[in-house]
Amino acid sequence: MKLSNNFKLFITVVAVMLVFSLVFGGETRIVPIDDSYVYSKITEPGVWEDVNFDQDSYGLRIRSGSSTHWRRALLKFDISTIDADVVDSVQLKMTIQKIVNYSPTDGVCWIYKVEDNSWTEEAVTWNNQPARGVSIAFQDSLPSMSDDDPDTTLYFDVSEYVLEMLGVGNDQISFMLDDSTETGQDDGYGIDVRYYSKEKPNPELGADSASVYPMLIVYTSTSIGVADAWDGLPAGFSLRQNYPNPFNPTTSISYAIPRESLVEMIIYNVLGVEVKTLVQENHTAGSYTVIWDGADNQGNASPAGLYFCNLVAGNYQKTIKMAFVK
Repeated sequence: MKLSNNFKLFITVVAVMLVFSLVFGGETRIVPIDDSYVYSKITEPGVWEDVNFDQDSYGLRIRSGSSTHWRRALLKFDISTIDADVVDSVQLKMTIQKIVNYSPTDGVCWIYKVEDNSWTEEAVTWNNQPARGVSIAFQDSLPSMSDDDPDTTLYFDVSEYVLEMLGVGNDQISFMLDDSTETGQDDGYGIDVRYYSKEKPNPELGADSASVYPMLIVYTSTSIGVADAWDGLPAGFSLRQNYPNPFNPTTSISYAIPRESLVEMIIYNVLGVEVKTLVQENHTAGSYTVIWDGADNQGNASPAGLYFCNLVAGNYQKTIKMAFVK
């Protein structure tokens, strides 16, 4: 079967992104495609001057309340591989490497929406940063840390924002970290918090440095089995994440069709080559489950690795990724 250029591009992009995504049973961890912080120095009242800095040395920093220096951190994630139908919750994980100018009573970290995803870590500055939206989460106190203290990890529930962006068809999502409130009030102490970025690893962790990267942790439902039934006729087209995933030797894939449609479900490898046609026929409205045993169209066992299941029904199209292990 000949693949469209758009689908080949999709396969290539998702395959590359796996370098930055880890799957752990019922959760997926996604690190940013862009992360940076913007830094400004107030040279005179009302004048904010961009400051050049070395992010590799400091990671991500936030600071307000200082008489002259202000910093905000920005994160952008690709969420195109998240299946909203099976999301239980999404947590933004941030690991603190150091806190300076500590205030024991007013250490605050606010997480804000950023609806403009056009910024990049290479080009963003204080004076061209995207607009800060409404706050969605905050940490009302921060630990006191010295250089000898272990890293401290914070978790922020961003489930509603992620599902909101998925619901309007966004493939990317951005966050801003700040220590001032929506009205611009800061803690008054100029607290300076330094988080790890994907460019700033912890050298003591070696190969495990990715554990301190900023990341979205997507917790998904893993209770869907072959025997599960969906009540009533489905309201819309849908394709659920396969279960189990990763899998060996078989996995089940459930989908719903709200009206009679020609349905095609095909498995591809990471090169975009067709491996197995699971479904290619007309369906009446209803809910269905198919099982893939890892065999290709010739009945040969497929090698372990990543595969993509692509469902096309009418004008609906969706792809999920599956991990076959041995």
